[in-house]
This record gives sequence, structure tokens and C-alpha cells, in this order.
Amino acid sequence: VDGPYAGTVRYTLEAESPACTDPAPLRPDQPENILLPVGPSAIGGPCTDPDLGAEVRAFRVDAASTARLTLQGGGADALLSIRGDCADGATQQACALGANASVSPVLSPGDYVAIVQGEGQVTVSLTLEAAAELPGFADACDAAPAALGVGSDLALDGDTTLARDTVDLAICGAGGAADAVARFRLDAPARVTAFIAQAAFSARVAIVDGNCQQVVRCGDAMTGDVTVDLPAGVYALVFEGSTPADLGPFRVRLRAD
Repeated sequence: VDGPYAGTVRYTLEAESPACTDPAPLRPDQPENILLPVGPSAIGGPCTDPDLGAEVRAFRVDAASTARLTLQGGGADALLSIRGDCADGATQQACALGANASVSPVLSPGDYVAIVQGEGQVTVSLTLEAAAELPGFADACDAAPAALGVGSDLALDGDTTLARDTVDLAICGAGGAADAVARFRLDAPARVTAFIAQAAFSARVAIVDGNCQQVVRCGDAMTGDVTVDLPAGVYALVFEGSTPADLGPFRVRLRAD
């Protein structure tokens, strides 16, 4: 350390936990007994405890599925979670605490990891069940609404390159641009969150009524994202570019809690 406050810096270097490096596969319908290592763990982010040892297992979802992951053992402070990327807590899909923890998120096709933390030996089980038809983007507000269950966390892809402006979002400050519409049905009250995960242009999302006539909640003016508590019913998620020149492929994450 140089300068008027010169002094001594003491530091130590520790090897990063190898848990996220090339994790072993977790096969559906084949419960696995795992002896958890003694902590600490270098896996950070939500639903983790640095003082507990961690094991990671990888699995793949080939079609939209309900992933039921269960844990037996590990102590009262055991943690169970699913992420899209082991090292990125922002990709967390579900989390549960306790020796009998269980999560059942609806997952889009892709690669995922199960993260287990606790003490001693645990048993982890995974089952994948084909999910019912999921919401998807269309060019107009005329597709049949698909069920969005509580606990769902979906990645919805769309493209407005050849789309039309079918929903009036002028009240949200995004009128006049091409849009895409994903109608969905809530069978129970839920907090619905939608955020733009990928887009090479300025855009925003909004939640509107099922007929796409009335805006329920505009996306945030800065981030374009939206969160709203909704009663059971039919709604639509609308993605729209900020200007008529804002067109192209995009991805939106849609979650119901």
C-alpha cells in the first residue's frame, strides 16, 4: 500500500470450491445418496450458506417440464436449489430450506444444476414431468391462453422483425412500435414478474387484460421490467420496442410466485 496511509496488507488465498466444476449428472427417477463435504463452500448468491458444504449435480431438460427435486436429510438448515448456471445466483429457479426440502418449478428446455447444502448424508431425487402447454409469444392477441402456474419461471423467446403494432401501449410510453403478445391464465392469485432477459434494442414489457384492451401495469420506465399482484383470470404479457425502429429477436423471463 503506497501513499500517506502506507501500511501492511495481510491476505490468504484459498482454492475455490470445485463443486461447480464439471458436476456429476443427476438422473431422473434414480434417487442418489450423497455424502456432503464439510464446509465452508465457495458457492455464493441466494439460497446458499457459506458455512455448509455443498454438492452440485447437473441435469438437462429436453422439453418444458415440471422438475420435482426432493431432499431427505442434511439437517434443519439444509438448502436445496435449482439454477441455470451454478456460479450465477441470478439464474436461480427455485429454493427450499430444511431436511425434507422440495421444489417443483416449471423449467424451459436447457441445462440446469441442483445445489445441495447441509450436513452428513442426504438423498436427492429428481423427476421430470411434461408440463402443460406453456405461454408463448404471438403477433396478435388471439392465441388461446396457456396456464401459468404458481412457481413457474419461464424463458419466452420472440421476434418482432415482421410483427405489427396490435396493442396500444401509448400509456406506457412505447406506442407505435411492433409488439408481441403472450396470453396466459392464472388459476390462482399470483405475483407475476416479467423482465427482458435479451434484446439488442430498447424495449419494455407490460401486463394487460386478457383482451389486450386495458393496461394493468406498465413496465418500469428505466428497466422496462414489470411486477404486479394479480387475481385469478386471463391476462397478456406484451413486449414492444420503444420506437418503430426497435425490432428483432428477444427473450423475456416470466415468473409467477
